[in-house]
Amino acid sequence: GNGVGAPAECSMKGECARDVNAEVCTAAGQTCVDPDIENAGDWLCQCMRPAAGDSKQGAPAACLIDECAVDCATCSNGVCTSHEQACVDVDQGTGAASLATWECRCRAPATGVATAGPATCATNECDVYGSACDGMNQDCVDGDLATDGDWACVCRAPATGTATAGAAACTVDECLMDGGVCEAAGQTCRDPDLSAASEGDGER
Repeated sequence: GNGVGAPAECSMKGECARDVNAEVCTAAGQTCVDPDIENAGDWLCQCMRPAAGDSKQGAPAACLIDECAVDCATCSNGVCTSHEQACVDVDQGTGAASLATWECRCRAPATGVATAGPATCATNECDVYGSACDGMNQDCVDGDLATDGDWACVCRAPATGTATAGAAACTVDECLMDGGVCEAAGQTCRDPDLSAASEGDGER
């Protein structure tokens, strides 16, 4: 049916004209369609937009609403993409409880998730620059994921030392480990070269 300047007067055709068939679909928030009014038993239920799903003959369709599939600047997908984030609808059911369940997710290497709005993204810079520390047998530490450029290489025990955004110059005071030998003899231990590369140079 159609209407000019007014709502259309709609009517079902074929098997959908029977209330008992049409009500199966309308009770599920769907519409009844008879693709061939001369063929019996082929009526089916179809999802109504924005829901989508495979139609089912003689029974309600399995409809889903992917809120991220709606493309407009103020819609879920538009909100996420404007912040360079991905939109994911974690509950695509058609009930009221399934609405506004979409999430904005930060793109790698950043992490962060928010429901029905843009996420606050943070990047563990060690995921990006950690090899600079690993290559020097040091540990990478990112003290504040929300701050850029604060990652640091930290020397591994017994060495000590830290450097921001690069490999550290590690030192090892062997007297801290072996000074008891000197103390037992009533002497003082001194390590003339604290560089990590020099070992066995402690003096009494």
